[in-house]
Amino acid sequence: MNSPLLALALMHFYFSFCSGLKNATLVKSLQMQIVNGVDSGNDRPFYVKVIFGNNFCGGAIVDRSWVITAAHCVAAYRGNRRPVVEISRFSEPGSNLGLLIPTKKAFLHPNFRYTEQPMNDIALVRLRRPLIKGKFEAIALCRESHDHGTFLGTCSMGASSISGYKFPPRLQETFFVETKFQSRDPYDLRLCREDNICTDKIQGFKSSGLCYLDDGAPLFTFFCNSRIANCLYGVASYYVEGSGNSNGCNGYNYFSSVPHLIDWIEDTIYKNS
Repeated sequence: MNSPLLALALMHFYFSFCSGLKNATLVKSLQMQIVNGVDSGNDRPFYVKVIFGNNFCGGAIVDRSWVITAAHCVAAYRGNRRPVVEISRFSEPGSNLGLLIPTKKAFLHPNFRYTEQPMNDIALVRLRRPLIKGKFEAIALCRESHDHGTFLGTCSMGASSISGYKFPPRLQETFFVETKFQSRDPYDLRLCREDNICTDKIQGFKSSGLCYLDDGAPLFTFFCNSRIANCLYGVASYYVEGSGNSNGCNGYNYFSSVPHLIDWIEDTIYKNS
């Protein structure tokens, strides 16, 4: 094997090894922070708001002309005006970067089903004009699934308080472990399907999870021992109550699986760019 190919092979192994760690060191470093969401740092520049009138969903930049979000967000507002994508430094209130980008067209997964447990709940939104380099940062797509117990993160500007649905002034993030909940009851809302990434709280920490207007928020893996987002692993779809919880906002969280749906994602971008 020549040296360039060897270097690429080693790089692939390194990223594959580091992207899905069940990292005890990282979990321990976050022990004092995981309490119903924490202020995010400025290292989530891929996060966007996909705005539909007076409401919004979360989303992520995956290409200079494309944003990914939940299909049920787009489906709920089809026929009305096209969504607008807001790009900003959401972790820095008052920053001078705040762009509203019109969109050209939205693409829903062809097998999307809008039920109590949405299926293939993923959509791509093409921007009317490409983003200018230096004004955005896309997140790579995860291509491989990980194991039960993998440490994951998500970020959003949705409700940070269940009481009265209070919204945060800056980007919030929280952390989960992947779970593979199974049930003999096909109608059990906690059942984890192959098109889902299913998550639960980290044992020993206070429950924290998705809430109102967190739909479409990105779920990401971490790079090695850091809090650096490695790749987009899922898109927030829905949540259900967990054991001992009085509401769905801190129970089990379900994301559409990017590795499972990556062929459609890449094919849609390629054919419509």
